[in-house]
Amino acid sequence: MRTSDQRIEINGGLILTSAKSLEGVEKLVECMGEILHQPDFVPSVERILPQSWVMGEDVVTLTADMLSPPIATVDEMSFAVSMVTEALSKDHVPHLLNYLHEVGSVLHFSRHSFLRHFVFPAPELVVNLLKTLYRHDMQSLTLT
Repeated sequence: MRTSDQRIEINGGLILTSAKSLEGVEKLVECMGEILHQPDFVPSVERILPQSWVMGEDVVTLTADMLSPPIATVDEMSFAVSMVTEALSKDHVPHLLNYLHEVGSVLHFSRHSFLRHFVFPAPELVVNLLKTLYRHDMQSLTLT
């Protein structure tokens, strides 16, 4: 299984593209297609999911829409999921959250001592917050 700290091997080196003339875009699309067909690139694509996980993902998605700010504890998420499906016990919710993190539906840092207790069911909002806080032009914004 590929983890987030492993690198993807791309044969052929750098692919130059132009947004103006679209030169090289066809080669880039071809290369991306080859990468996506590597079995280790997206290991969960062919995984058969339990129906309870599909229902659990729906609960997480609905929960994201109701939360302000979009953050929940693992216990709160476990309770919400268990209210919808009896097939998914509290012990199985961490596995569901790890899967949803792996596919990008939530942010859940199960290996972090503090953050493992929290679920961010709207990753795009967290990313946008971080982009607002950490900008490439921060030095030009500071007072001298």
